[in-house]
Amino acid sequence: MTTSSRPAAALGITRIARTALVDDIAVSRGVVWVAAGGLVVGVDPVTRRSRAVPGIETSEPPVVRLAAGPGTVWAATTTGRRLLRIDPRSARVATALSVPAEALAAAAHGVWTVCCSAGERHGQLTRIDQASNRVAAAVRLPGRPAAVGVGPSGVWVRGAANLLWRVDPASNRVVATVRLPPSSPDPDEPGGGDVAVTSSGVWVSDPAAATVWRIDPRRNQPTDDRWEADGRDLAVAADGVVWATSDTRLLGLGGPEVRGPRRNLHELETSAISCVAAAPDG
Repeated sequence: MTTSSRPAAALGITRIARTALVDDIAVSRGVVWVAAGGLVVGVDPVTRRSRAVPGIETSEPPVVRLAAGPGTVWAATTTGRRLLRIDPRSARVATALSVPAEALAAAAHGVWTVCCSAGERHGQLTRIDQASNRVAAAVRLPGRPAAVGVGPSGVWVRGAANLLWRVDPASNRVVATVRLPPSSPDPDEPGGGDVAVTSSGVWVSDPAAATVWRIDPRRNQPTDDRWEADGRDLAVAADGVVWATSDTRLLGLGGPEVRGPRRNLHELETSAISCVAAAPDG
């Protein structure tokens, strides 16, 4: 992890664990949770001790997506039809839900998932209430989703045909559609990438175009702010910086005043970065 409390010039990389190919990571209660090789493993970055969540590798399809909410960790399985809630204290599956979840984002009021059945042209956005572990809302999307992000301006879903949908969590309705510059060779396929939401905008990545855009939520339109980064994964840090993957580098974009790019780390010269998560300490 990188320690954000140091000056930018002194930022460094600390290796805390060796794992199989990492699919996703999340941080909850100071523990780094890793989805790798069909397992979910919690790693303490201080002691570097790890513990695997039991039963997942035998009773569930491999976990490929993670999201950390207040005091909990959510995991989505390969099939996109199982959502697991993991208790970070006991490192055990507390609840297994039959909810479509190919991508997910956690917030204080619950977790949002997106999914699209094979052959379907329309997807679904689902919100799970964290208090009851029940479906609190289901929103039909105008197209096929690829990623979801939650923040002050609402819920944002990255879709096919380079579209971005804004959903009002109060009414559970799609209230705006933003069109991004075309890049995907197949307009009916989700372009991949990720979505990150901050107080200063909505950040959307397009790996095919190696570009990250900033969307102005006041106008529901792309701004002139764009950066060269594959953005296969995005993470919002406590200081408002959006960290984007860029092959072997991490690129820090913007901040509260949207100044970016403001930090560019080159330490991982031989290993492409597959995913990134942010926590108060790094």
